[in-house]
Amino acid sequence: MNFYGWLIDKKIIGLNVTVSMSIGEYLDLASEITKLNVFQRRKVRAHDRVYELLRKDLLQGCVIPPITLAVSDKMSDECPININRIVERGSLLEEEERGLNDYVEEAFRRYQLIILDGLQRTFTLQQCLTTAQENDTEAEFSDFTIRTEIYLGLSKSGILYRMLTLNTGQTPMSFRHQIEILFHDFLEDGALAEDIRLVKEVDAAHARGLGVYKYSDTIDMYHAFTIGSPKAIDRSALVDKLKEMEFLESYRTDQASYQQLVVLYNSLIHRLDNLSCDWSFDKERAASEIERPFGTNIDSLFSKSQPMTAFGAELNRLIKLGKIEDVSSISSMIDNLRFTINPTTSLDQLVVILDEIARPAKRIGDAQREYFRLGFRTLFNDDFDSYLDLSEAWLKAQDMYNSMFLS
Repeated sequence: MNFYGWLIDKKIIGLNVTVSMSIGEYLDLASEITKLNVFQRRKVRAHDRVYELLRKDLLQGCVIPPITLAVSDKMSDECPININRIVERGSLLEEEERGLNDYVEEAFRRYQLIILDGLQRTFTLQQCLTTAQENDTEAEFSDFTIRTEIYLGLSKSGILYRMLTLNTGQTPMSFRHQIEILFHDFLEDGALAEDIRLVKEVDAAHARGLGVYKYSDTIDMYHAFTIGSPKAIDRSALVDKLKEMEFLESYRTDQASYQQLVVLYNSLIHRLDNLSCDWSFDKERAASEIERPFGTNIDSLFSKSQPMTAFGAELNRLIKLGKIEDVSSISSMIDNLRFTINPTTSLDQLVVILDEIARPAKRIGDAQREYFRLGFRTLFNDDFDSYLDLSEAWLKAQDMYNSMFLS
C-alpha cells in the first residue's frame, strides 16, 4: 500500500489521498465494506455486455479509474490530526502526513471505509477473482495494482454530496435513489408504525400491499407539504440545489413532521380500506372500457405519488387557511370519514373520473395530482357540502377540475 498525492478539498472540508495497492488487498477490504454504506446501490444488472468486456480487460491487467473511498464516520473521532486546521492552513506538514497515513492504514485494518464511487467496478473485480480462481491465475490477478482515492474528515453531508457529484459513470444513480440519500435521516429513529413498510431503491422490491409505500413517494408527499404544491421533486430542481454545498448543510427539514405525515396518510388508507367492503374495480360493473385503470383496489389506488403529493399539498393549504392547526389535527377527520352511498359505486366512479381526466391531459401525472388535491380539498374543508363524504368529494372535485382546467 503506497500513499501519495495528498490534496485539500476546501469545498467539503476534507482531505484526499491517492493510495495504490494490489487487487488482492482491495478485494479483502471490499468483502467487508460493501456491507457498510446504507446509501449504496445494489448490484447493477443492466449493460451486462459492457461489464463482461471490462471483466475480460481486467483479467488481462488493464488499468481502471481510481475507486473513491472515505473513512467511515465511526473513526472520525479517532483521527490524530486536526483536519480542519490543515484545510484552513492550506498545506500539510510532514509529521501530519505520516500520522494520517497511519490513520488510513488503521481504517483498512478495521474495514472502516465506505465506497463513494466504484461499487460496480468492485463487483466486477470480485467476479474477475472468481474467474481467476477457476483458471488457476488467482495469484497473478491478485498482484495487479489498482488505485484508490480516499477522503478523510468528511461530515455526513460531505459524504452524501460527494456520492451524488461523483456518480457520473456508465450506470448513473437513479433520481429516486438520489432523493432517498438526501432524506436519509428521516428513518433513523424508527418512529413509524409497525404496519408501515417503506420500500427503498436498494431493496429491489415492489411497493405492493396495504401500508407499503415507495420511500421516494413519501418524500414527494412531504416535499409537497412543505412547498404547498402537489408537484414531485424534479431532477432540475435537485441539480440546481446541489450546485451549492450549503444545500446539504442547511437542508434541515423536520423529521418528526415527515414521520407524522406518513403515519397520518397510512391511517387514511386503512380507514378507506375498512370502509370499502373489500372493493376492487370491475370495468363491466362500472360500465367502462378502461384498459388500464389508475388503481384496482384501495392500496393500488392511493399508494401512489399522485394522491400522496396531493394530500401533502392540501394539508399545507388547510393549515394556511386556518382550517386545521397542524398535521395531527386531521386525524379526527379521518376517523369520521364515511361513504353516503355504496362504497363500490363511489370507488368505481373515482377510477372512471381519473381515466376521463387522463385522456385529454398533456401531462397525465400532473393532471391527476391536481384532481386528487381538489378531492382532498372538498373532503377535509368544512366549507364544502362534501366535507368528510367519500362519495360526494370525488364528484365535487371533478366539477371543480373541469371548470378550472378544461373550460
